[in-house]
Amino acid sequence: MNHTNSTKPGAKLNDSVTGGIYDPLNILSFSCLLLIMTLTLFGNALVILAFKRNTKIRTVTNYFVVSLAVADILVALVSMPIWAAYLMSGVQLEEVFLKVWTFMDILCGVASIINLTAISIERFIFKTARFQARQIALMINGNVKNFLLASEMRAAKTLAVVMGAFVISWGPFFIVNIVYGFCESCVTEQSVVVAKWMHYSNSVFNPIVYACMNKEFRKAFCIILFGRKRCCRPRGRTETTTDQTELTLGNHI
Repeated sequence: MNHTNSTKPGAKLNDSVTGGIYDPLNILSFSCLLLIMTLTLFGNALVILAFKRNTKIRTVTNYFVVSLAVADILVALVSMPIWAAYLMSGVQLEEVFLKVWTFMDILCGVASIINLTAISIERFIFKTARFQARQIALMINGNVKNFLLASEMRAAKTLAVVMGAFVISWGPFFIVNIVYGFCESCVTEQSVVVAKWMHYSNSVFNPIVYACMNKEFRKAFCIILFGRKRCCRPRGRTETTTDQTELTLGNHI
């Protein structure tokens, strides 16, 4: 099924991509991959460092987020460099090395998807378990009702961003694989190259979606990048009250 993952070094779909430094498409793809690789390493390393330094971040969900970050770093360190090197050199890989690279490329990609699934399942279980408590809170306090409605809107927006990022990143990859299964000649070199760097770009989106949309992660990032003095400013009474309510009712990712 994963024909695109073995493009080019190997398999029949090799004929769809021709590596070489003088190919403008491959030069563009190499540049995109270099940017994606850099952002992936920076963003996911920041997630892991923030998780290590801030105990408030160490929730069940965020353990999955860190696991996802590790998988994405492996994508940047293993899968992307070999694919980029092939695009610029066009040198055919040895069969054994090709199999190892293909295995790692598939493994890292699947690991990311599994972690995304685990996060979604954990969030679903958490939300379901809190449903009854929320109903009671709605009957007791009108202010809590307003907060819960706003909280639900944030959760819905986050879910929309998560699904959108996944579809945008992985959609072209799966479409190319499906089309190739029925019509090899319909798959062009351009579509294969674009599908590869699009699904690699998911490793950039993940820390943005799952970490930057979490207030504690954002605060930890700010402290790491700019120092505690610039990020830990005194807060007003209203903000403190809101934060206390949010901590009581739980955080959304």
